[in-house]
Amino acid sequence: MQKPLLISLVLSSMMLFIGCDGSSVGPILELEADEYNFGVVKTDGITEATFKIYNRGDKTLKLHEVVSSCTCTTAELLDTSIPPGGEGLMIIRINPNKMSGVGTRIPLVIKTNDPTQELVSLPVIAWREYPIQFITEMEHVSEMSIVPVISAYIVGTVDHQIISQGVPAEIMIRAAQNKNRFVDIMEMNDTSYSFDGESIDVQSSIGFAPLETWADPEIKEFDLKFTFTPNVSPGEYEIVLNLSTNIRQYTSFFLAFNFTVEKATKVISLATSEPGLLIADLIDELSIIDVSLHIVSIIKEPESTYAVRIATELSERWYNEGAEFDGYVLEKIYSVQNSIVVREIDTGRRLRVTGKDDETSTVTQMP
Repeated sequence: MQKPLLISLVLSSMMLFIGCDGSSVGPILELEADEYNFGVVKTDGITEATFKIYNRGDKTLKLHEVVSSCTCTTAELLDTSIPPGGEGLMIIRINPNKMSGVGTRIPLVIKTNDPTQELVSLPVIAWREYPIQFITEMEHVSEMSIVPVISAYIVGTVDHQIISQGVPAEIMIRAAQNKNRFVDIMEMNDTSYSFDGESIDVQSSIGFAPLETWADPEIKEFDLKFTFTPNVSPGEYEIVLNLSTNIRQYTSFFLAFNFTVEKATKVISLATSEPGLLIADLIDELSIIDVSLHIVSIIKEPESTYAVRIATELSERWYNEGAEFDGYVLEKIYSVQNSIVVREIDTGRRLRVTGKDDETSTVTQMP
């Protein structure tokens, strides 16, 4: 009683590879995907991936060759003969150092004996790794992303900021070259952005971070300082700044800043602020107080942690975040801002200590 069912299953399977009238349909090529996207690839070597090609026909599929229009994108056929119902493999390789731009979208053309698909196109997409990366200790810059337009470019989004109307606000960002790319980030000019007759003025400066704070002495690190003066009505604003580099494929980076501008409740003079502090934060702090705390130095340790050498009336030692010393708890280290936040154990007061260029420190009491 089982034989008719078995015969039916065999016939059904055979129908996958033959025409409705019982005639042969020949080889039928099917690709694993309509395109292959490598995403962002490193520039220190060739990146490769394995891609599958199927034969859905009833005769052997022949793969003659693969043709590419660019040496940055190549392929090797591991299987040139695929039996009915079988699959073959192709190795796709990307050499980012042969790309003419930021990214590439090159079609690989496969020549076959499929009578309906003698030439099959497989677009291959890839982007070069970014020559600089942003160090997110201050959680200012989100991951860079590529915007694929006619001429692709990359954008980093700075975390949303709340700043006060008419009060200059400073934002400092640490950037590092990526591996051995020997990047130079160019100085940007001061500029002004207009909004219905009002403006947000921007001053910027770029320089090397102190060598002793670099995670690796062979990988350059930069400090990017931006000062925004929002001479605009309260509301939501966005500014996009252009950074230039010496990398041919990445001559421009863009940093997008999103602001909520609020009506200022207090105004403090620029002389009160310290380099690297967000003045919008300082507005709610109390005046400078007389406390014997001094930042001697801040260094980067392995695993991207930081240590600060603090001098008090009682001692001078190195500390990590969370350490208790001389009646204080070290809550936070801001290496780019050369600043720390400590809490007095007895009173619970929170203090911001900021090192100055003249090797002194200022202390402000926080809310």
